[in-house]
Amino acid sequence: MAGQFEDARLDTSENRRTHFRMQEPASLRAWEARAAGLRRQILAASGLMAMPGRGAVRTIPAGRREFADFAVENVLLETWPGFFLAGNLWLPAARGRRPAVLLPHGHWKGGRLENSEECSTPALGAGLARRGYVAFSYDMVGYGGTKQLPHEFGESEESLLWSWGPLGVQLWNSLRVFDWLRSRGDVDGARIGVTGASGGGTQTFLLSAVEPRIRASAPVNMVSYTMQGGCVCENPAGLRVGTNNVEIAALMAPRPMLLVSATRDWTKNTMREEYPDIQRVYRLYRRENRVEAVQFDAPHNYNRQSREAVYGFLERHLKGARSAARQIEAPLPFDSVEFLRPSKNAWPAAQISRDEFAKSWRRQAGGSREHLMAVCGAEWPAVVEQRAGGDAVVLSRPGRGDTVRCRFTGTGDRAVLTIGDSAQPTDETSLRLEPFRSRNESRPAGDRHFYTYHRSDDALRVQDILTALRFLEMRGAKRVRIAAKNAAAAWALMAAALSPLRVEMDLSVFPAEPDDEWYVENLMIPGVRRAGGINAARRLLARP
Repeated sequence: MAGQFEDARLDTSENRRTHFRMQEPASLRAWEARAAGLRRQILAASGLMAMPGRGAVRTIPAGRREFADFAVENVLLETWPGFFLAGNLWLPAARGRRPAVLLPHGHWKGGRLENSEECSTPALGAGLARRGYVAFSYDMVGYGGTKQLPHEFGESEESLLWSWGPLGVQLWNSLRVFDWLRSRGDVDGARIGVTGASGGGTQTFLLSAVEPRIRASAPVNMVSYTMQGGCVCENPAGLRVGTNNVEIAALMAPRPMLLVSATRDWTKNTMREEYPDIQRVYRLYRRENRVEAVQFDAPHNYNRQSREAVYGFLERHLKGARSAARQIEAPLPFDSVEFLRPSKNAWPAAQISRDEFAKSWRRQAGGSREHLMAVCGAEWPAVVEQRAGGDAVVLSRPGRGDTVRCRFTGTGDRAVLTIGDSAQPTDETSLRLEPFRSRNESRPAGDRHFYTYHRSDDALRVQDILTALRFLEMRGAKRVRIAAKNAAAAWALMAAALSPLRVEMDLSVFPAEPDDEWYVENLMIPGVRRAGGINAARRLLARP
């Protein structure tokens, strides 16, 4: 039977350079169900499904400079207790409640202070302020003044268990910038947009996906089927399992979005591939006119042409302008950007270290069934197909291509599920499950982002046990006892906690407080500790 059915999950070829395509949604209802699942997937992958409180944001002024038609302030935001984000607040000369725009930056050497022909965040901030917007440009972690954390971290197995990495911190920073702008008296909280290029484009469509109050979005040179982002800050474990940046960007629908692309980077196909596919999602809402696309003959950029296209888009969708007249960007009234750095004496003495931040992050662990289900990428199948006859069966979820190999001897109201050879068979055994075999030998060497696109072996084993439990339920079982030992017991506990069936198993085999090393050896599922891990599973299993 081993050679008769091949498990589609053994294919480990998908990576950031795969040429993806998005499956066209069958209906608006189907898309919205898919969209809800994708939002949970983004939050789980970023470590933000157990969302910390989003109260008032402490701000520290760090310098101001006024020009004829705008002003700019240097500001520090305390986005996490003891962690400070540096940025520039670009303000229009006229007073009143104004639309606002977040400006996350990409991986240019200068970060938010990059001021070259290829990309200029200061020109973007000043251009928006001159047009009557409040805009805030802010650092990626490890860039500019925001160096309490390095830019690249969180790739160890222990960090993966806690979903501890730069994307989660950066997405949290973007959420807190949104909260702060929305709280300001000079900002109209119903008219807030976001735009950024490259890695800032990644932040743009991720923030737009998880914060429904973003009114308009303009990701620049990043929404592509052929390149998903090369930095660890764009590739947390679990983010693109079964999806891609184009589908994630489509979560903006039906709100206004502009796709800006270039002929000489990975968005060269936008007008014939990515844009039409996203249009199909907007068409489900009958809002095709709310998604737009432009392309320029240029390399990877956020240059003047791209910025002027974004100005026109924002004028239409944040101000309601009817004119499509070209927006002309005026030159900056300064040459050096050094004054945009917060003054050294503005930084508070009490700043948390990297280790202190990591410990604080761990204290925010979740514990819900939904969170555990999301980090495992698991589901309680609507139906399970039996793909072979007799006592040797292969179970599969329709359309998934998975294979769960079992020995089945019949069942009634009460059943026993035995997992592999780690547990002794009993006379009452109803189903013996062969665990998903390891993909270690087929995993591409040196693929640092493997878990971004693929579930771990242990996560797939949890799903296989859920599939087996659902099969037993379909055959009449109302209560199931699981016999498993060692690592198999850990997979079984997770599945039992996620199952609606009454499941019994021996919990004495687990340590009272498993440490990271135990999880790496027995339950290596990225995000599982962030979701509450074994202790959360115990509580869920004990639910009435």
